[in-house]
Formats: sequence, C-alpha cells, structure tokens
Amino acid sequence: MAADSVLTFACVIYGTLKYGDVADLRDGMVATVTCVALVWAVFLIIRYLKVNGFFKGALCFAASAVWVAAMTVLSNAWNGMELSDIISLKGADNSRYDVIVCLCLAGVAAVLGIAGVVFKFARKRSQDR
Repeated sequence: MAADSVLTFACVIYGTLKYGDVADLRDGMVATVTCVALVWAVFLIIRYLKVNGFFKGALCFAASAVWVAAMTVLSNAWNGMELSDIISLKGADNSRYDVIVCLCLAGVAAVLGIAGVVFKFARKRSQDR
C-alpha cells in the first residue's frame, strides 16, 4: 500500500510538472490525497480491526458513503457552487446521483452491520452451549 501510494504521488508530480505547471501541482496533490484517503481507510479497517467480516464490510461501506458525501461537497464548493445548492436534493439538472449512491452505500453498511450483530450473537450463543 505504501509503495503504491508513493508511486501514485510520484506519477502525479511527474505528469503535472511535465505537462502542466507548478500551480497545477496543488490541485493534483489535493485530488490524489482525497482518492488515496479512501483506499487507506479501507485498508486500515480490513487489516487492523479485530471484528468479524460483516462489521469490517459495514465500516468499509460506511467510510465509502462518508467519502462520497465529502467529495461531493468539496468538489462542488471547489467549483464555486453555493452551500445551499450543494446540500439541496435537487441538482442543477434535477438529478443528484451522489445522494442515491450515498444512500445505497449507507443501506448496504446497515445491512452488513445488522448481519454482523446477528452473527456475533449467534456465535456467542453456540459457544455458551
């Protein structure tokens, strides 16, 4: 993961300096950090949390939902959209696919979380016998 992250940053730096200018480097680094942040969050959840797979899956989907919501707000704010338009359910073309994606990711996270609770209690009950 670390090597891939370093190589991703190196590729962005090289491409930006070769085909762009130093002013574009800031935008490239911000975009790269935001994209790599989700990957690292999922990696850390899966690798280091000591919970069952359903909870890990639920946390990964919840992290993805938070990431999509944050990226929607940040990218729209970056492009000059006002905050009232960003949090509105109606977009400029009356379609907010980001809201649908966030709701679907949160729904899958909830289902996996419930499955994790059921699995934990079913396993605990079978060990108590």
